Amino acid sequence: MLRAGALGAVAALVMSSTACDGVAVFDVAPAEVAPGASVTLSGRGFDETMSARLESVAGAAVTLALSDVGTTTATALVPFATPAGTWDVVVAVDDHEDRLSGALVVRAGALVVRFLDVGQGDGTLVTGPDGSTLLVDGGNRDAGAGVAAALREATG
Repeated sequence: MLRAGALGAVAALVMSSTACDGVAVFDVAPAEVAPGASVTLSGRGFDETMSARLESVAGAAVTLALSDVGTTTATALVPFATPAGTWDVVVAVDDHEDRLSGALVVRAGALVVRFLDVGQGDGTLVTGPDGSTLLVDGGNRDAGAGVAAALREATG
């Protein structure tokens, strides 16, 4: 049996999603992740032009990288630099936007150390639990393009 508050939330979700002719997001799974994890967005009206982001109560926004976008599901990658906290998931297609409030909890991540193939020098990328980063590059100053390519490959 649903409590009155839960029933009201379900009714509000159904009414808001049926009133919208465009995109609607109904679920995010799993609901708690670490930075760098993938989540599945479920809803309707999704297509290849859609975008998704996380927004905090304080107004911070983080863009989600999308893949495997269908009409009712999409896979989203939570960036490693996403701070811990509770986030709204916002999905947009064309002029339509839908928000699922408090849908995703990002817990503090782990310290991640990546050793980069930057040619003859040494390259190490350290990502802290809070998303802060440190790049240690022991190569030549003129090898910047190789370092940038290695960073893109390492961070996806």
